[in-house]
Amino acid sequence: MDLTFRAARRANRATVRSAKAAENAVIKSDEILTHAQESSVQELRAYVFLEACNFIFDNDSITVTLKFTNAGQTPAYKAKIYGNLTKVFWPISDYMPIARDNPEVSDEPIGPKMQRFKYETTPISRNEVTGLKAGSLAIVVWGVVDYFDAFGKERHTYYRYFTGGPVGLRALTDKDGNVLAYGMSAHQKGNNAD
Repeated sequence: MDLTFRAARRANRATVRSAKAAENAVIKSDEILTHAQESSVQELRAYVFLEACNFIFDNDSITVTLKFTNAGQTPAYKAKIYGNLTKVFWPISDYMPIARDNPEVSDEPIGPKMQRFKYETTPISRNEVTGLKAGSLAIVVWGVVDYFDAFGKERHTYYRYFTGGPVGLRALTDKDGNVLAYGMSAHQKGNNAD
């Protein structure tokens, strides 16, 4: 009887170890599956970024062109691009609120590798151009792109670009030296994505 009891105890311990090993294998499999799903989402989701930002002078105004690109592998759905443009004395304020209350903002998908453009215009005087060159004045464009990725998650890309201040005016020229536009730089604050 004693041998039977010991054999049963050994068998019971082996069963418990086997059950624990199976439970650990299921937990590990779940962790691997979760990691694979997260990696897949990161690899496939939409990533809408501001690819280029520059402006041109047009008589007594400037027009800023913002070029946004979906660098992801799936569409960005219900994409809305909000923007603001202002002239401020340098340095730029840390807090610049984003107005999301414009009912005329487009609501459209942006497919993989597709681009969208946004244009902002403001008047400018000769004295303000002098201030841009001297570094005392800056032109700032800022805003957000709100969209949903293919997995239903709401995403946001915040941007803040400027010219003037410490960079002055930077001409973008063709091979013959003709000015095509003026470049804007990313500001140290206000550029982020989630």
